[in-house]
Amino acid sequence: MGHLNRLPLELMQILIDLLDVASLCQLSRVNQRWYEPCMNQIYDSPLLTTKKKHDSFFECTNERTQRLVRRLHLKSTWITNAQLQQLKHCHRLSRLQLDHCPHLLPSSLDLVISGCVMSIQHMSLANNQLSQSTLRLLGLASANGQLRYLDLRNTMIRPCGAIDASHHLDALLLPGWGLFYRHSLAHLDLSYCNWVDDTTLANLAQALPLLQFISLRWCQRLSDKAVGHLIQQLKHLNMIDLCFVSSINRHSNAHRLLRLNPWLQKIGFTFECKSIWLQRNKVL
Repeated sequence: MGHLNRLPLELMQILIDLLDVASLCQLSRVNQRWYEPCMNQIYDSPLLTTKKKHDSFFECTNERTQRLVRRLHLKSTWITNAQLQQLKHCHRLSRLQLDHCPHLLPSSLDLVISGCVMSIQHMSLANNQLSQSTLRLLGLASANGQLRYLDLRNTMIRPCGAIDASHHLDALLLPGWGLFYRHSLAHLDLSYCNWVDDTTLANLAQALPLLQFISLRWCQRLSDKAVGHLIQQLKHLNMIDLCFVSSINRHSNAHRLLRLNPWLQKIGFTFECKSIWLQRNKVL
C-alpha cells in the first residue's frame, strides 16, 4: 500500500476507473488520500439499477455525499415523495432524469431543483405534475445560464381547472417585474402538452433566443401563423417537431415554414397519418 500512496493523481484516477463500487468502498477506507477520489467516483453518477441499490442509496445518503452527486436517474416505480425530499443537498447536480412520476408532489420536486438551480444543465420531467413554483425555479436555472435541456412532455401544470386549460409559461419565462429573462435553453420538448397554445409560442419566441430544438408533437391548439412566427424569431433553431399538429398537415405548409428561417435544417410534420421529416439540403 505504501507504493500505492506514492502514485500520481493521474494513475490513481485510472485505477479508480477500473474498480467496481464494492472495491471502491474498500479502497476508500485505506486513508484520506484515497477516500476523496473514491467517494467522488461512487457518488458522481450512482447506478441505481435495482430496487435494492435504489433503497440502499437513500438509506445511506446524507448532506455530505449528496454534494458529490452530479448525475441522477431515478426510476418512477421506486422513487417516493419522502425519498425525493431527501435530495435537497444535491448542490452540484447537473443532470436529473425523473420521468413518468405523476405520483410525486410538485413541492417534493421543488426541494431538489432549489438545491441545484445554479448547476443543473439537463432536466427531464416528462409525465409529471408541475406547479408555478416549479416553473419559476426552472426559469431561474435557465436564466443563470446553466440549464440547456428541458423535457416537459405530457406534463400537467397546477392549479389546473380543466384538462385543456391553456398555460403560457409566464412563471418560467418571466420574473416578477414583467421583463423576459434571456434564457440559455437550447432543447425544449413540449410534446403532448394540451396546455400549449399560440400565446405560449409567442412567449417562447421572445424569451428563448438560443433555442436549437423544440418539439410540439401532438400540440393541437396551434395555428400555422403562430408556428411561423416562432420559427422566424428563433435565429438558432435547427430542428422542430410538428408531427400531429393539425394546422401543419401538408407538404406545402412544411416547405413554407422551412423557408422562413435559413438556419432551420429539419422539420417534422404529419401527412395522412404518417410522420415525415423534411431536410433543407434535400428539398431546397
